Amino acid sequence: MDGYVDRVRAATDGRGADIVLDPAGGQAMLAGIDCLADFGRLINYGNAARTGRPAVDPSSLAQRNLSVGGFWLVPALRRPGMYVHPLTAMLELTAEKKLHPLAGAEYPLEEARRSHEDLLARRSTGKLILKP
Repeated sequence: MDGYVDRVRAATDGRGADIVLDPAGGQAMLAGIDCLADFGRLINYGNAARTGRPAVDPSSLAQRNLSVGGFWLVPALRRPGMYVHPLTAMLELTAEKKLHPLAGAEYPLEEARRSHEDLLARRSTGKLILKP
């Protein structure tokens, strides 16, 4: 996380980001809050850092009118129709070549175990591809 907040501040001319989407949690989530502009919002949707959920002080959020929210797919899947429209839109954008998933490394199918090991050890970026 070294320099993350400074890089975001520099990229926004010191203002900060209006929205931070945080898949990591932990210290990355706290850094994301520090990156927010006044009235900004952080949405946490994962715990990839696997360091637990940090405490957030509501008073410190109020001082800058910040908000923090969360999203977890499992409860959304329990609600009939909740994901149909956004998923359909995402698939249409992908089919139209307007949305490009980040593809990572490719592995021969025989090396599926190594792909899982690399994924668990965080030696990969994007989606891993198994080739038959």
